Amino acid sequence: MKKKFLVFVCIAIISVSHVSSATASDINIEIWNTGSVWAGQGYIAYQFTLDSGFMPDEIADIIIKTNCGDLEVKNIGGSNANRYATTILESQEDIKSMQITGVTGKINGKRINLKKYFAVRKFVPVKITIK
Repeated sequence: MKKKFLVFVCIAIISVSHVSSATASDINIEIWNTGSVWAGQGYIAYQFTLDSGFMPDEIADIIIKTNCGDLEVKNIGGSNANRYATTILESQEDIKSMQITGVTGKINGKRINLKKYFAVRKFVPVKITIK
């Protein structure tokens, strides 16, 4: 009886340890510009997509600081349903390039620096022709 209980406790501890917070090796977020549209009133809206891969925990309240303005993402990760997120930057300037200067977000309520976990994905749009 004691052996069965001990095995059960060990399995329970191992199971709980797999549900713990994301580690640095679990965090890898890619960002790329997926389009831009004329937004009216002299503004251009630039859309960005983020891919968190298969990150086990959700990151909330992400703030991406750039030389062109801040991008905000409510949440990303935690499940396949939340793997991707989009955000928009509105500008009166025609942006040709952008530099990310800082990224923070919250995991389990704690704000952390995410900049080193970000990478830029090269986006190649689909070639469209009309015959």
